[in-house]
Amino acid sequence: VQEMVGKCPSDNWITKFLSDHPEIRGSKAKGLDPKRAATFNKEAVFDYFDKLKAIIAAHQIPPENIYNMDEKGIQLGGGRKNSSTLYFFNREDKSRYILKSDSLVLITVIEAVCENGTLVPPGFILPQGSVVNWWDWDGFRVTETENGWTNDAICHQWFNKVFLPLAKSRGDPTKRILLILDGHSSHETTEMLDYAYQQEVILMELPSHTTHRLQPLDVGIFGPLQHSSIKHCEEMGVMHKEITRETVISEYMKIRAKSITSASIKDAFKKSGLWPINRHIFTDKDFAPSLQFINSHSKPMAPASYPEHHPSSLLTAKYTAGNTEDSDWVPSETDNDGRSLPRGTVTMEVDPSTVSKEQSVSVFHEDQDTPELAASSSDTRTYWTHSFNSRNKHLHREAAEAGKVAAEAHCSIQTSRALDLQEQLNEAKKPRHRGPKNTMTRILTAREARSDHEQRCAEKAAKDHEALTKQREKAAEARAREIEQARKATTQIYTVPFHCYKLKEELKDLAYALGLEISGENNELKQRIQAHMNSHPELQQEKRFAGLFAKR
Repeated sequence: VQEMVGKCPSDNWITKFLSDHPEIRGSKAKGLDPKRAATFNKEAVFDYFDKLKAIIAAHQIPPENIYNMDEKGIQLGGGRKNSSTLYFFNREDKSRYILKSDSLVLITVIEAVCENGTLVPPGFILPQGSVVNWWDWDGFRVTETENGWTNDAICHQWFNKVFLPLAKSRGDPTKRILLILDGHSSHETTEMLDYAYQQEVILMELPSHTTHRLQPLDVGIFGPLQHSSIKHCEEMGVMHKEITRETVISEYMKIRAKSITSASIKDAFKKSGLWPINRHIFTDKDFAPSLQFINSHSKPMAPASYPEHHPSSLLTAKYTAGNTEDSDWVPSETDNDGRSLPRGTVTMEVDPSTVSKEQSVSVFHEDQDTPELAASSSDTRTYWTHSFNSRNKHLHREAAEAGKVAAEAHCSIQTSRALDLQEQLNEAKKPRHRGPKNTMTRILTAREARSDHEQRCAEKAAKDHEALTKQREKAAEARAREIEQARKATTQIYTVPFHCYKLKEELKDLAYALGLEISGENNELKQRIQAHMNSHPELQQEKRFAGLFAKR
């Protein structure tokens, strides 16, 4: 409505509209990122299920060998959101608070689930502290990074030391293991792919921005886990306890045991269509948001009652003077007596005996455009001809108004659509600093991709060797520079005034000879040297530095 009329409808209009359309109701909406809306389309999803079905059938992979892994971030304070738990307060109490930590320190947890309802022991990534490298904590793997985030090395170690040993011990050892994951860069490192090829593990990457519907962990595991975590942090605050870096693992395991069950894992696999494989679990309504985007190769989404074509002129309006498709009637240009009538005049046979004088006058006086004809006309047929002309003109005006309203609505909608497309085009033209996303499913360890992987490994090894060579050359140059600076510090005589030194290397050599710090920009070096010269006027008496104090 806002697109058609240019303003938001009033509350009264909305109330009346809802009463006229009981099939429509107001409700709160969930936010959906435009990238998720655009990429979750039939083409990408059906391609994913085709490849999934083919890979499982080709290798006869049983359900107990199908896994899904992902990382989950948790905050020590449970985040800024509160749970839906109701607490009792005095009716007159205005300060209705509960104690809750606001710590935003991030802990990353690596989780993996199997179709048979089992869990893989989690891996924990803590921010920097007392933990040094991987170590066991009651059977779990714990490590640390500077900010608590995962990285390439950690993901590979989890895959090597945690996931594979357990997956092989639980599943069918004669069949290959299928691990489904998202497109994070740490999931497709050279080292991880090498080890997957060696162990004959199939890594399948989901289409980008579709994990909210296709990944079991996102569909039915992480959501309840997050709600339980928020509630648990509130309960800890009520008991005047706080989750710290030292207690977060034990508290997380309590939350995990309550919120993640075998039934919830199996249900998540079913809802995502992963097992049993079912692409038809998603209907046209699930794909509807993708129809709003130009990269979906589809028409813009519109209600079922939306007309195919909106008239935008009198020639295409539903009711116009020239529209005679539904009638055999053709307007005449002469009356029944052969007299010429104005162009567009409509004649009508009327029996004068059936029309009273009052009716004739009342009908005739509706025509305000030709009152002189009323006084001069004595012929009833002509009288009615002009009366009908007046009605015809009135219908012309109504048709013109209807066409104008239709044109305004049509143009408003198309203008809004054009603005949306222009915004998308401008967004697409912006420079991207991140690598390209894969909008389709990829089998990272497919046989046909092995040669490409080996080529990438060779190229990476060559680049690493080149980088190492440059690093060694740079270190050798720096060492030679230090030796040269040490030589100049004892032998060089400075004959040029200090204000003539402009190059950074010259300033660094001079600072080194004076026993000063050689780091910083040119201005910093100059200020440091000048301050040293001002505080040590005795340098003017030394032969090596006397020239620095010269005016020219």
